[in-house]
Amino acid sequence: MRVAKALLGSGLQPGMHCAIYSLNSAWAIIVTLGIIRAGGIWLPVNSRNSEADNIATLAQLGCDVLFYQGQFADAAAAVASQNPGFFVSVCLDEQASNVEVAAGNASKTYSSVELHNWLRAAPEVAVSVKREPADILAIPMTGGTTGRAKGVLLSDRNFRALSYGMCDQLVREEGAATYLCAMPLTHVGGRIVLSALPSGARFIIHAGFDAQALLNSIAHEQVTDLFLPPTAIYTLLAQSNVHAFDYSSLRALSYGAAPISVTQLRKALEVFGPVMRGLFGQTECPMMISALTQQDHYVDGAIASDKRLQSVGRASILSELAILDEQGRKLPASQCGEIAVKGDMVCEGYYQNSAETQQTRVNGWHLTGDIGYLDNEGFLFIVDRKKDMIISGGFNVYSAEVEFAITRIKGVAAAAVIGVPSEHWGEEVVAFVTLEPGTSIDEKSVVDFCKEAIGQVKAPKSVEFVQDLPVTKLGKIDKRLLRGLLLEHLK
Repeated sequence: MRVAKALLGSGLQPGMHCAIYSLNSAWAIIVTLGIIRAGGIWLPVNSRNSEADNIATLAQLGCDVLFYQGQFADAAAAVASQNPGFFVSVCLDEQASNVEVAAGNASKTYSSVELHNWLRAAPEVAVSVKREPADILAIPMTGGTTGRAKGVLLSDRNFRALSYGMCDQLVREEGAATYLCAMPLTHVGGRIVLSALPSGARFIIHAGFDAQALLNSIAHEQVTDLFLPPTAIYTLLAQSNVHAFDYSSLRALSYGAAPISVTQLRKALEVFGPVMRGLFGQTECPMMISALTQQDHYVDGAIASDKRLQSVGRASILSELAILDEQGRKLPASQCGEIAVKGDMVCEGYYQNSAETQQTRVNGWHLTGDIGYLDNEGFLFIVDRKKDMIISGGFNVYSAEVEFAITRIKGVAAAAVIGVPSEHWGEEVVAFVTLEPGTSIDEKSVVDFCKEAIGQVKAPKSVEFVQDLPVTKLGKIDKRLLRGLLLEHLK
């Protein structure tokens, strides 16, 4: 409430844009709540992105208020130079000072204030902002893995739905949850925290992902819930002392944001216990499109088949799912098409981009851009991003199917599959593979295994063995980077 009063006392008007340039911290969460309470719109900024990208993002969205940690003071000054209108700057952890910055053809004094001094000077003003369901609370950016990043309009309606879903997960007879946040609060981590607050959960905030610190926290803080992308889970499993910690407090280790290796998922079930929970969501409809629950990972008391573990689960308590053809018609079970969703967690659209919004809406459905199918039990399977589908020799090749086949080979740690131009095939399948330590596998073995498992058309034409697969700041395999590097190599 003090943050909201200080914002209103500084001249904030409802609908103004407020960013937080910070690593994970309790103050980042408190300030976010103050922004929303005062009627502002939260602009999440991932400090792990390049400074140039973040400055460009805040120039694109317009920034009226900036909270920042002292280590990002230079970036804060650059943001001020890009936003010459109403601008309030608050440093979260250091004594701030005046800085001269360029603003267009002129210069101005950029004045910043330290958080606690700013709060102490806040006037006693009434905080009576009311939100309508369609009022925008946050504008996160899409990942930009298949094109230019877009601002996503998340509303009061969206967050109310997400809160309902999180309370359904976290309110348990044994007491309030303890949620560990190690992933950026500017993305899934922050949306989870804001949505889970009404559940009464306690939060443990890590500045960033550190495998040993995280494993220690689970044991010492009696963590019940956390979310990690697959790459972070792989790092945990690779720790030499991963078996030395007590995981008995865990109720749900949720994973998502990218496909998970079934081999690694089986290891996680053996190490952490029956707590793995798969989530499918996207910035446009966060976290809860579908879920593979803890129970879904087992059949008759044993770990489920590889096929089941490939699934991203069934529709969540918030969503309705369908698979649509190119004309927007529903497809029957087991037929591939574009995954579509309805529900109150679906965003209001894209910031200043009504044309893009209309392209993702068909007959009341939101088009996710993912290709997949529903089986007869309602389990959803994602086979590719629509823009990443490979057409080789006139046949559709879905990267997820090829990646799954490769990761079944003993000694393979992870795989990523892309399509590259081919004079003969139109496109041909190329696989990037990382191996487990001490393992030796050659290209022919991988290709031959895939030919046997999924057929010659879908088998990779070539295999690149790499030490690590490049990932985005959010832990997703960066296929655009892989494609660019390979095409550059082929020139």
